[in-house]
Amino acid sequence: MSITTLLILSCITTHCQTTTNKDSVIKDSVIIDTCTCIPNSELRQGAILIERGKEYAQLYRIEIEKVKVLQERIAVKEDIIQLLELDTLTNAKIIKTYKDEIKIDEDKLAIAVKSALRLDKLLRRQKRLTIIGMIASAALAVSVMMLIK
Repeated sequence: MSITTLLILSCITTHCQTTTNKDSVIKDSVIIDTCTCIPNSELRQGAILIERGKEYAQLYRIEIEKVKVLQERIAVKEDIIQLLELDTLTNAKIIKTYKDEIKIDEDKLAIAVKSALRLDKLLRRQKRLTIIGMIASAALAVSVMMLIK
């Protein structure tokens, strides 16, 4: 029942004793077809029900606000998760790039080590040849000197 209905009913109960015929009666700018008397206990119960309905409506509004706040919090957290996932994907790509660069650098290092070993071998050979050449030149010079004398 609405509050207006209860007000009308309370007006009816106060005027119930004066109007007993079944014809339409105009009281307080309200057209009343019949006079209905409602006991005060039922009116109180109706008022209690109305108040309880108002409390439930308020609790409902509060719960709706809680739902909205929680939905917003969930949306924010989902956005953060998406950003972190994107960041994680970006970081994974960066890490993969660095790992690829490390592999390339390791390959270059292996080539440089092989080249250094080859050059070391050539250098030692060249030193031997130089020493042999110096000894041979000295021996040749000595033999030429002996021949000349």
